[in-house]
Amino acid sequence: MSAPLPTVDLVVVGGGPAGRAVALRAHAHGLHVVVTDPAPGRPWPATYGAWADELPSWLPDTVVAARMPDATAVARTTHRLGREYLMLSTTALQAHLTDTPGVQVVEGVATDVQPAPGGTHDVVLRGGRRLRTRVVVDASGPRRVLSGGTAAGRRAAQTAVGLVLPADEVPTAFMDWR
Repeated sequence: MSAPLPTVDLVVVGGGPAGRAVALRAHAHGLHVVVTDPAPGRPWPATYGAWADELPSWLPDTVVAARMPDATAVARTTHRLGREYLMLSTTALQAHLTDTPGVQVVEGVATDVQPAPGGTHDVVLRGGRRLRTRVVVDASGPRRVLSGGTAAGRRAAQTAVGLVLPADEVPTAFMDWR
């Protein structure tokens, strides 16, 4: 008979921005957190932006790469949006969200979650390793590793094409459909 697995408070499946933010905040609230990530050291490829008034207060200003103080949208006419839009530094954001010494990172791919004794759950990794937890968060993105796989049928999606410009050349147009 094998020894019982140690139980953690939270296993976050997926080490991208969403998963790492959940892990960081849960750890900040005193939880014992494990993140599973198939490639923990890989750079995040996307560029991120946010409205200044929606950016969490716990993120440091160092993650902001550029600011558009009064963003506009241009279609048939120009629309002043009256809000500040921020472009984030992906490198700085990743460094901040992954520099959490108390969060344990396990390299691996989660393949299943199964009920375990005492109302806990076992997150099963490829190869058979198990992580016992009280709560599981599936932050695996569109692959939805533990919550049913890629959704069938048509899904809403957003794709944007843009340019990364030096900070002193940031335009005021948030979106330009001309």
